[in-house]
Amino acid sequence: MLPTSSATPAATFLIPEGFLSTEEIAKRPLNQAGVSWLRNDAANLPPMLAPCGTPLPSESQEAVAGRQMVLVNATHLWKAERLVVYASEAAASRAVTELRDALVRCARHPEAEGRHTEWQMQPLDIGDEAFFLGGQLYSGTTPLSFHFRGVVFRQDRAVHMLIDHGESLIAPTIEEVQPTDLSQAMADSLSAAPWAH
Repeated sequence: MLPTSSATPAATFLIPEGFLSTEEIAKRPLNQAGVSWLRNDAANLPPMLAPCGTPLPSESQEAVAGRQMVLVNATHLWKAERLVVYASEAAASRAVTELRDALVRCARHPEAEGRHTEWQMQPLDIGDEAFFLGGQLYSGTTPLSFHFRGVVFRQDRAVHMLIDHGESLIAPTIEEVQPTDLSQAMADSLSAAPWAH
């Protein structure tokens, strides 16, 4: 999810400063030890999710700009906001379709040591296309502390994600995810941004 090298190709253009909602939040002082915000700007950000265990081909291909803000801590829990702008609306749609299809195709994905991750996806009415996603790790029928939830949407040639990874033992549901207002506000902002078309 985070680039391993600073030698990432420059974006074709830069997303305007302050465009992501978490950019303002990240300015506030943090009082929790080991917790920090990390920002990355690149056209080829590493995959944030790999439901089938391998990167999805279109997630970074044909991207012309990207920015993510990730709140991380020492226990490897994180929350992230990511915006990727693609060369065309068709390329952005392919990236969303690949992720959506992977969540369905690998709804029960085997992991190491006999564990498996159960993924789910439900459509949402945000932007041009959107969905809620959730993932829970299990050992047999016993849930483990590896819990994903979030919202992904596309508006024109931009794809936006709000994802978090926590330690809950309860499988995520669409009812527990409350970023839909933030996602709708971002969709409205992207709709009004000429560079996102």
